[in-house]
Amino acid sequence: MEALLEAIERASFLQQVPGESRQKLRAACNRMKQLKERAAAGAASGAERSPHCKAEYSAGEFDELATKYEKLNWRMVSKPGGATVKPDDFYRLYGLNQQRPFLDTLTRYRFVKLFWEFLPSALYKDTREVQPAKP
Repeated sequence: MEALLEAIERASFLQQVPGESRQKLRAACNRMKQLKERAAAGAASGAERSPHCKAEYSAGEFDELATKYEKLNWRMVSKPGGATVKPDDFYRLYGLNQQRPFLDTLTRYRFVKLFWEFLPSALYKDTREVQPAKP
């Protein structure tokens, strides 16, 4: 985050020069703003953590968890106009699962981490069990 802030400061002269470089600078400024907002939100909601968080995650759990996430009792969120959708965490997991044939280890790790770390408030009843680590 500090490196991004330093790069933005060094490139501030581009604000007056139209072109692709200015657009990249604006994108970097927007990214910095989002990072600051996420950090502030994370600090404010530090108490909100999933009870299923682990110290370590294994990408090897992916296949087992990929079959479980759709069967969880996801809460339905009402939207204007009468539409109902599932929480955003469901769609993040769904998107990662749809890429299954092309997944690398890092993406499988992200899926496993997201599965264990989403808040229980996204479900009507949290049925995720923490399983003991395999020796």
